Order: sequence, then structure tokens, then C-alpha cells
Amino acid sequence: MKSRFSPLVSLGTAAAAWVASAAHAVQDLPGGPAVKQLNLHPPVTRIAQEQHFLHWMMLSICVVIFVGVFAVMFYSIWKHRKSQGAKAANFHESATVEVIWTVIPSSS
Repeated sequence: MKSRFSPLVSLGTAAAAWVASAAHAVQDLPGGPAVKQLNLHPPVTRIAQEQHFLHWMMLSICVVIFVGVFAVMFYSIWKHRKSQGAKAANFHESATVEVIWTVIPSSS
């Protein structure tokens, strides 16, 4: 019995082969990014050096923020898990909570 998905499989295989052959044909362009380049070009001018520094500084700040937020989230999940006997707070239909989280952001 022939599967009704076999034409899709053969089409997917042909598409994957075409993409793989096209990827091998790509070359570095003069003045452009290199193949598999993940970083900025090496800076030449003073302005480019400042941009390169700013890029790495902002990346470092973002990584620090990410690690901090992930650490707090992981700690919270670990300490307040159900197997440790933690009970979730019930905020369902609490008019006080709904007024607080509506008024505070709108007053900012």
C-alpha cells in the first residue's frame, strides 16, 4: 500500500537537496559580510571602534540582565514548587488587585 505522504516526502527531500547545494555555492562578497560571520567587521576608524565598544557593552549589559532575571525566576520556581508544600495565592476576582494594577500603570 502506497502512502499518501510519499509525494510530500520526495518534495521535501528535493527541496532540502536544493537548499544544501545553494548553500555551498555562496561565497564571501568583497566589502560585505563573510559567510557564517556572527560578529561586526573589525573596526578601522575611530567611530567604528566606538560603535564596536558600544555593541559589546550593550551585549554585556543585556547578558547580565538576562542572567539576573533567569536566576530570580529559577529560584522562585525552585522554592515555591508544589512538592515543597507551597500554596498558590488566589487573586481570582479580587477588585482590590484589579484596581491596583490598573491605576498604578496609568498614573505613571
